[in-house]
Amino acid sequence: MSTGAGTMARTDARNPAAAIALDVRRWGEDLVANAGRGDMAKRIAEELRQRIGRELRPGDQLPSEEALAAQYGVSRTPARTALLALKTAGLIEARPQAGYVVRLWDPQPFNVKLTAVGGGREFGAVVSVTAVVPSGRVAQLMPEDDDVVCRRVVAGAVTSSYYSGRAVAAVPELGRAAPLEEDDVVLLGRAGLEVTRSRVQVRAYPPTPEQQELLNLSPETPILEHVAALRDSEGHTLLLRVWLLAGDRNFLEWEIQQ
Repeated sequence: MSTGAGTMARTDARNPAAAIALDVRRWGEDLVANAGRGDMAKRIAEELRQRIGRELRPGDQLPSEEALAAQYGVSRTPARTALLALKTAGLIEARPQAGYVVRLWDPQPFNVKLTAVGGGREFGAVVSVTAVVPSGRVAQLMPEDDDVVCRRVVAGAVTSSYYSGRAVAAVPELGRAAPLEEDDVVLLGRAGLEVTRSRVQVRAYPPTPEQQELLNLSPETPILEHVAALRDSEGHTLLLRVWLLAGDRNFLEWEIQQ
């Protein structure tokens, strides 16, 4: 009886059990091969991780997929997996026509106050105003308002201020898409709607596609979201302020006076 691939093929056709056994063997071989690629990807990523901060400084270019594959004697798949792992970890970033480079991590403070948080002057900023139906956390923090105006200011950070209908009626310029000449909290106080207390929430999360575009972020860069609900003496929310900050460029800083 002859042996070889041809015999195996004829045997498989006549014997389903042999065909199944052959498929299982091939699956096992593929599993071992894939595991080997995974181990190599981990090794490449770990060795690159150790080089970052030593000889590789922020802005330095990493070897390409082709160069890493040649260096480690593997295909491009483990090299690509290793680079993507470092990118997901926030250690490197992809730049057009430059490949992967070590990421610059130098966050600057963003000062906030725990009381009477103002939006700041808006000169030179891009301002848009939209009437919105409260939903999500806006509805939760402004439960008594159905007619809310959202004022978005883009100037480095993205600031969205949600004003109650009472606030806009008292200060009409809050509903106009033009930079304010004074802080909105000052304008509200002058109109008889004084902010006396605020509630602050801070969280971090991955950016949405819109946030990536607004702040020029990579998908791996976290968003810092600072939310302040500014209330009057009766506990009614006059405005809800939401700051969106790039997690690799900013950190929040409070100063508390005792």
